[in-house]
Amino acid sequence: MTTDPPEDRKPQADPSVVATQIFDSVESGREPPPHNGSESEGGGLPTFEAPAKAPIVRGQPDPLASLAPGQRLAQFELIRELGAGSFGRVFLARHLPLDRLVALKVTAQHSGEARALARLEHDHIVRVFAEELDAASGLRLLSMQYVPGTTLTKVMETLAEMPAPSRSGRAMIRAVAVLSAERPPAEESIGRESWPLAHCDRVEAVCWLGARLAEALDHAHHQGVLHRDVKPSNILLHVNGRVLLTDFNLAADPRPGEIQIFGGTPAYMAPEHLDAFHTDDPAARAAVDARSDVYSLGVVLFELITGQRPFRTASAEERREMAPSPRQLVPDLPPVLDRVVRRCLDPDPRNRYASAGELARVLDGCRELVALSRAVPAGPLTRATRKRPLLVASTLPLIPHLVGALVVFGYTLVWVSSHPHRAILQGHYAQMTMWYSLLVFPITGGIAYALTRPIWRVYLLLMSTTPVHPDEVLRARRRALRKPFLGMLLSGAGWLPGAIVLPLLVWMMAPDVVTWEVLSHYCFAFVIAGLIALTYTEFVDQFLLLCVAYPALWIDPVRPREVARVELEPVERRLRVSQVLSVMVPLATGIVLMAGLVSAGPEQRASSGYRAFLIVVAGLIGLGLTGSWLAVLMSGRLSRAAAALTRTGEGDASEAP
Repeated sequence: MTTDPPEDRKPQADPSVVATQIFDSVESGREPPPHNGSESEGGGLPTFEAPAKAPIVRGQPDPLASLAPGQRLAQFELIRELGAGSFGRVFLARHLPLDRLVALKVTAQHSGEARALARLEHDHIVRVFAEELDAASGLRLLSMQYVPGTTLTKVMETLAEMPAPSRSGRAMIRAVAVLSAERPPAEESIGRESWPLAHCDRVEAVCWLGARLAEALDHAHHQGVLHRDVKPSNILLHVNGRVLLTDFNLAADPRPGEIQIFGGTPAYMAPEHLDAFHTDDPAARAAVDARSDVYSLGVVLFELITGQRPFRTASAEERREMAPSPRQLVPDLPPVLDRVVRRCLDPDPRNRYASAGELARVLDGCRELVALSRAVPAGPLTRATRKRPLLVASTLPLIPHLVGALVVFGYTLVWVSSHPHRAILQGHYAQMTMWYSLLVFPITGGIAYALTRPIWRVYLLLMSTTPVHPDEVLRARRRALRKPFLGMLLSGAGWLPGAIVLPLLVWMMAPDVVTWEVLSHYCFAFVIAGLIALTYTEFVDQFLLLCVAYPALWIDPVRPREVARVELEPVERRLRVSQVLSVMVPLATGIVLMAGLVSAGPEQRASSGYRAFLIVVAGLIGLGLTGSWLAVLMSGRLSRAAAALTRTGEGDASEAP
């Protein structure tokens, strides 16, 4: 990762602008004092009372500069410095009356952070315990929850030195442990309930962290508090993998009489925030709302994914050009997460998520969808289809129909060769088959194209950065769910009528030659071809649906597993029907073989054409049995793919198609 420039801020001399980084300079390599969970977490929130104001005597030495570990302020003993910013200094301190470790923020000026934090009680927001005034020094003391860990900034710097695939949630936890001088958690102590981040890959980790931070922001917004300075150095990672939002110095508190300090970090500001940052216009400042915090969180997610910030300058004009795509820097990023980040960074606040809570639900849905998609087997055919979806999706369904055509022409050609009027039959049958094919199959093929094209058009749009409306994605997914059944009906509509129409047309052209035996063989050929076409077209369409299209046809997913369980419920039933149909191919062929053996006379049995006919029928039986075995195999693998999407079973990547 390239070294980024320092975070830009307005000069401190300007009273309308402030900047702070509470834990941005966490030291590593020094062992913190012994710590237990009750000390760091603290009890419930006490009743908060702001301290009385104390005058600062000008001309006296700065009391902040003289603070040192071991010193006592009011009821706190300073242990070591955790960080410093333009508001003051932060120490790890011990609250002597309760013998509890706290993060003690010491400042010489009043801010609204304490009152803002006192209203917030959330698992992913650093909690405030109390604020008081040290009578001896006149310093304000804000005691907060001590978080043994480090900032997201430090973690990202450590992860930047690792290969991208290894930047998992577990790697994050280990980086926190190293940076905070804490011992890494033992392997056996990492459980899914207590350590969700440890079980995330790098994409799932981004989704999980983003969702928890969005939940924290949503809680603050519902309390009327805007953060207005969301950035990695204001995000803490606990050694147990929990993420917490801190530093509400710049928060907007709606209660009258509260000091309102307007500022932020330009590198993470929304364009409307940058506009308000450079003016005192009340209307411009009123435009900075919850969606501005969503934008800042989107910048954090972009940086966490790519290792760099999305914008080169702190220019509102640059940010109004277009929402940048992290996928252009990380090509293997799932498109669904790329679109979530780009929506957060939309220049128009109306196009962003309406609330941080909505963003949290979508990020949780992304994490779930990524996990489900990864569980779907991805063999060579799946990877080839994802690489060339239109080519494979347009050619793969033709294979069952080509096999059916070979069966029709091969069977009839061999059977008619032993007939005394073979020239007449072959001529009429070839002519009628040609006209039937030219009439019926372009129609059915055109309908199939019309059914398929909207699905893959939306699929390709989702793979790009082109905007797609969620309703259009939903319609494409529903079309994809119906396509296997409709494809099966369409295949039957193309082939099975030929089993009746073609023999009748040949009989009308040569009634003296065509007997019931001729009609039955022509009919049988088309029935077998139709069964092959409709059965294996169903399997092809189910493969394209489960392994390729369905996992990708999502935008802003919310609870995708629950949705998949409902939408994919008919798949298992349809696969069983296709298995039954696949068994009918060798069964029907065997019946024809037995009928031929019974009805054939001595002269027919002695002819070479009859022996060729028996060989062809036996070959069809073998082909049908092989097809039935493949149908069982494909059905099992597709069932596992459906189970992976609904988490009702396990997929086996080694058996992936």
